[in-house]
Amino acid sequence: MDGGLARHTTLDAAFTCGADEVYGLSPGFSCQLPSLPSSVIGMMLHAYNLLAEQRMAASIARVEQPTRLHLLPPLCPVDVLPIDFRQTADLITMASDATRRWLEGDQGP
Repeated sequence: MDGGLARHTTLDAAFTCGADEVYGLSPGFSCQLPSLPSSVIGMMLHAYNLLAEQRMAASIARVEQPTRLHLLPPLCPVDVLPIDFRQTADLITMASDATRRWLEGDQGP
């Protein structure tokens, strides 16, 4: 993959600007896969997901200034493929509810 896709994250921009508190969302599926991808598209999406998670970890590791970093947990498990948009409204509602609970301090599932 070229560097334009893998090099820069929004965390990098926040840290470069000197943010002292950052809330971050996972850029892809962070859940463990129930099985290995069996299609080319599935493999590509999984590879991109792994790359995005690696970039986020690398950005966090390079932070030089004191920063309070809050990484919102992913919505897991999700049994919807990332190319299936039929359940978008339901997923947005589920993620909004889970994030609201997380922000209010309920760190449970």
